[in-house]
Amino acid sequence: MYCGKPAGKTKHILRAGKKEEYDIYCCGIQCYQDMKRYIESTSSKKKNILYIAAAVFVLMNLVIFGYKMNFRFMYLPMTGLGVILMISPSIYVTSWFFEKYGVKRTVKGVRLAGAAIVLLGILFTVFWKP
Repeated sequence: MYCGKPAGKTKHILRAGKKEEYDIYCCGIQCYQDMKRYIESTSSKKKNILYIAAAVFVLMNLVIFGYKMNFRFMYLPMTGLGVILMISPSIYVTSWFFEKYGVKRTVKGVRLAGAAIVLLGILFTVFWKP
């Protein structure tokens, strides 16, 4: 699941979940260690802070676009959502993406999308003329 390669007949099985309710099959020991490290890094308490920050940015976007406000910094909440996407891609991604593409490819793709959102937000902020 980590690298996207088929696991085949592997003996590297990682028990995951809050109560270790599911198995993650890895193609080798390196994949196993990387997946274990990824799970530990994504289950930290910083995720709650990022969820709250994302909710604040979404609320700001709803207010700005709902009231049809036009000012230079109206795209900064979008930029903030892109930054959160780059910091912790697992907030927005479901396990389906991980199963289909592997963790490495999914994280790279989501971070690339986050960078594009940040770049667009900065460009809109700099070149927007209200």
